[in-house]
Amino acid sequence: MPRPKAGEVLIKTKACGVCHSDLHVIKGEIPFPSPCAIGHEITGEVVEHGKLSDRKTIEREMGHDDLCEDFFAYNRSKGTLYDGETRLFLRNSGKPISMYSMGGLAEYCVVPAHGLTILPNSLPYSESAILGCAVFTAYGAMAHAAQVRPGDSVAVIGVGGVGSR
Repeated sequence: MPRPKAGEVLIKTKACGVCHSDLHVIKGEIPFPSPCAIGHEITGEVVEHGKLSDRKTIEREMGHDDLCEDFFAYNRSKGTLYDGETRLFLRNSGKPISMYSMGGLAEYCVVPAHGLTILPNSLPYSESAILGCAVFTAYGAMAHAAQVRPGDSVAVIGVGGVGSR
Protein backbone atom coordinates (compact mmCIF):
# COMPACT_ATOMS: atom_id res chain seq x y z
CA MET A 1 0.00 0.00 0.00
CA PRO A 2 1.48 3.39 -0.92
CA ARG A 3 2.02 5.85 1.90
CA PRO A 4 1.62 9.62 1.55
CA LYS A 5 4.29 11.98 2.82
CA ALA A 6 3.80 15.51 4.15
CA GLY A 7 1.50 17.53 1.90
CA GLU A 8 0.20 14.42 0.14
CA VAL A 9 -2.90 12.26 0.34
CA LEU A 10 -3.59 8.61 -0.38
CA ILE A 11 -6.52 8.15 -2.76
CA LYS A 12 -8.52 4.95 -3.23
CA THR A 13 -9.09 5.15 -6.96
CA LYS A 14 -12.76 4.86 -7.92
CA ALA A 15 -12.35 5.79 -11.60
CA CYS A 16 -9.50 6.91 -13.84
CA GLY A 17 -9.69 8.01 -17.43
CA VAL A 18 -7.08 7.12 -20.02
CA CYS A 19 -5.60 10.32 -21.43
CA HIS A 20 -3.98 10.39 -24.84
CA SER A 21 -0.65 11.00 -23.11
CA ASP A 22 -1.14 7.63 -21.37
CA LEU A 23 -1.56 6.03 -24.80
CA HIS A 24 1.73 7.60 -25.91
CA VAL A 25 3.46 5.87 -22.96
CA ILE A 26 1.77 2.54 -23.77
CA LYS A 27 2.89 2.77 -27.43
CA GLY A 28 6.43 3.72 -26.42
CA GLU A 29 6.14 7.15 -28.06
CA ILE A 30 7.02 8.81 -24.75
CA PRO A 31 10.06 7.09 -23.25
CA PHE A 32 9.27 6.10 -19.71
CA PRO A 33 10.82 3.60 -17.29
CA SER A 34 8.97 0.36 -16.62
CA PRO A 35 7.32 -1.15 -14.80
CA CYS A 36 5.05 1.85 -14.48
CA ALA A 37 1.51 2.79 -13.51
CA ILE A 38 -0.13 5.37 -15.75
CA GLY A 39 -3.20 7.51 -15.19
CA HIS A 40 -3.78 11.07 -14.09
CA GLU A 41 -7.52 11.52 -14.70
CA ILE A 42 -8.28 10.27 -11.20
CA THR A 43 -11.34 10.46 -9.03
CA GLY A 44 -11.67 8.67 -5.73
CA GLU A 45 -11.76 8.94 -1.97
CA VAL A 46 -9.11 10.33 0.36
CA VAL A 47 -8.27 7.49 2.76
CA GLU A 48 -5.12 8.83 4.42
CA HIS A 49 -3.13 12.04 4.59
CA GLY A 50 0.57 12.50 5.11
CA LYS A 51 2.23 13.98 8.16
CA LEU A 52 1.51 17.68 8.70
CA SER A 53 -1.55 17.40 6.45
CA ASP A 54 -4.88 17.48 8.21
CA ARG A 55 -8.37 17.91 6.79
CA LYS A 56 -8.38 21.69 7.30
CA THR A 57 -4.99 22.05 5.60
CA ILE A 58 -6.05 19.76 2.77
CA GLU A 59 -9.32 21.63 2.23
CA ARG A 60 -7.49 24.97 2.27
CA GLU A 61 -5.02 23.72 -0.34
CA MET A 62 -7.50 21.86 -2.57
CA GLY A 63 -7.78 23.22 -6.07
CA HIS A 64 -4.89 25.60 -5.38
CA ASP A 65 -2.69 24.29 -8.17
CA ASP A 66 -3.00 22.98 -11.67
CA LEU A 67 -0.84 19.88 -11.64
CA CYS A 68 -0.64 19.73 -15.41
CA GLU A 69 2.11 22.31 -15.82
CA ASP A 70 4.87 22.12 -13.22
CA PHE A 71 4.17 18.59 -12.02
CA PHE A 72 4.04 16.94 -15.44
CA ALA A 73 7.14 18.80 -16.62
CA TYR A 74 8.97 17.28 -13.66
CA ASN A 75 7.31 13.87 -13.49
CA ARG A 76 7.23 12.88 -17.15
CA SER A 77 10.96 12.33 -17.27
CA LYS A 78 11.41 10.75 -13.84
CA GLY A 79 8.39 8.68 -12.80
CA THR A 80 8.40 10.02 -9.26
CA LEU A 81 6.75 12.69 -7.14
CA TYR A 82 8.52 15.98 -6.33
CA ASP A 83 10.94 14.41 -3.87
CA GLY A 84 12.37 12.04 -6.47
CA GLU A 85 10.70 8.95 -4.99
CA THR A 86 7.87 6.77 -6.22
CA ARG A 87 5.10 5.74 -3.86
CA LEU A 88 4.26 2.52 -5.74
CA PHE A 89 5.99 -0.86 -5.44
CA LEU A 90 5.31 -4.37 -6.75
CA ARG A 91 3.47 -6.30 -4.06
CA ASN A 92 5.57 -9.50 -4.10
CA SER A 93 9.08 -8.21 -4.79
CA GLY A 94 8.92 -4.64 -3.51
CA LYS A 95 10.45 -3.43 -6.79
CA PRO A 96 9.70 0.28 -7.38
CA ILE A 97 7.07 1.14 -9.99
CA SER A 98 7.48 4.37 -11.95
CA MET A 99 4.49 6.67 -11.71
CA TYR A 100 3.44 8.37 -14.93
CA SER A 101 1.93 11.40 -13.24
CA MET A 102 0.08 9.97 -10.23
CA GLY A 103 -0.30 6.33 -11.29
CA GLY A 104 -4.08 6.59 -11.10
CA LEU A 105 -4.77 3.24 -12.75
CA ALA A 106 -3.42 1.61 -9.60
CA GLU A 107 -5.92 0.68 -6.89
CA TYR A 108 -4.44 3.37 -4.63
CA CYS A 109 -2.37 6.40 -5.57
CA VAL A 110 -0.63 9.26 -3.79
CA VAL A 111 -1.20 12.81 -4.98
CA PRO A 112 -0.18 16.28 -3.78
CA ALA A 113 -2.98 17.65 -1.56
CA HIS A 114 -2.93 20.98 -3.39
CA GLY A 115 -4.13 19.24 -6.56
CA LEU A 116 -7.42 18.01 -5.08
CA THR A 117 -10.89 19.39 -5.57
CA ILE A 118 -13.97 18.50 -3.52
CA LEU A 119 -16.70 17.11 -5.76
CA PRO A 120 -20.43 17.04 -5.09
CA ASN A 121 -21.76 13.67 -3.93
CA SER A 122 -24.24 13.74 -6.82
CA LEU A 123 -21.43 13.54 -9.41
CA PRO A 124 -20.66 9.89 -10.31
CA TYR A 125 -17.01 8.82 -10.16
CA SER A 126 -17.05 7.67 -13.79
CA GLU A 127 -18.16 11.13 -14.91
CA SER A 128 -15.90 13.15 -12.63
CA ALA A 129 -12.74 11.33 -13.80
CA ILE A 130 -12.75 13.33 -17.05
CA LEU A 131 -12.49 16.61 -15.15
CA GLY A 132 -8.74 16.15 -14.76
CA CYS A 133 -7.88 16.62 -18.41
CA ALA A 134 -10.78 16.97 -20.79
CA VAL A 135 -12.72 19.66 -18.97
CA PHE A 136 -9.80 21.69 -17.60
CA THR A 137 -7.87 21.48 -20.88
CA ALA A 138 -10.88 22.68 -22.86
CA TYR A 139 -11.59 25.40 -20.31
CA GLY A 140 -7.96 26.55 -20.27
CA ALA A 141 -7.84 26.76 -24.06
CA MET A 142 -11.11 28.69 -24.21
CA ALA A 143 -10.58 31.03 -21.26
CA HIS A 144 -6.85 31.70 -21.50
CA ALA A 145 -5.53 30.96 -24.99
CA ALA A 146 -8.57 32.00 -27.06
CA GLN A 147 -10.00 34.36 -24.42
CA VAL A 148 -13.55 33.33 -25.34
CA ARG A 149 -16.20 35.40 -23.58
CA PRO A 150 -19.97 34.94 -23.16
CA GLY A 151 -21.70 35.64 -26.46
CA ASP A 152 -18.68 34.72 -28.63
CA SER A 153 -19.17 32.16 -31.41
CA VAL A 154 -16.72 29.25 -31.64
CA ALA A 155 -16.19 26.21 -33.84
CA VAL A 156 -15.02 22.94 -32.30
CA ILE A 157 -13.26 20.71 -34.83
CA GLY A 158 -12.21 17.13 -34.14
CA VAL A 159 -14.45 16.54 -31.16
CA GLY A 160 -12.77 14.03 -28.86
CA GLY A 161 -12.44 13.85 -25.09
CA VAL A 162 -11.46 17.51 -24.86
CA GLY A 163 -13.68 18.96 -27.58
CA SER A 164 -16.82 17.22 -26.35
CA ARG A 165 -16.72 19.09 -23.05
